[in-house]
Amino acid sequence: MSKKTEPEKKEEETMSIKSALIGVVVFLLIFFGIIIIGVVKCSGPSNSPPPKPKTREDVVHACFSAWSGSHINFARIVKEALNNPSSFEHVDTKYIDNGDTLNLIMTYRGSNTFGAIITSRIRAESNTLTCKVEKIVPLN
Repeated sequence: MSKKTEPEKKEEETMSIKSALIGVVVFLLIFFGIIIIGVVKCSGPSNSPPPKPKTREDVVHACFSAWSGSHINFARIVKEALNNPSSFEHVDTKYIDNGDTLNLIMTYRGSNTFGAIITSRIRAESNTLTCKVEKIVPLN
């Protein structure tokens, strides 16, 4: 084995530092190139059609559950007010659209204080745009 002289050692060390720097620069160029391509692809024009403007019917139907047909906020309020909220069962909800408000009549089942299941009806007014229940009126 031959011994390396001091200048050879320095030259070898300089070469290894240069190779490491070249490797880092290549990595950074590839990394930022991928980032730039991703940004350009994602911010380009979309192929999906523009969203349709919401119709009045869409706004009104957004207040109701697609699953049960209940007015989401009205059913939640009634369920929370029951003695046994887990017994709540929505039967039917009908509404009349009065422009700014919806008049709602909901039929539901739930257990009373004696544990018997009873069917009840209740009326409410709801804001058409926000779906917020503004007034609840019991029916006889």
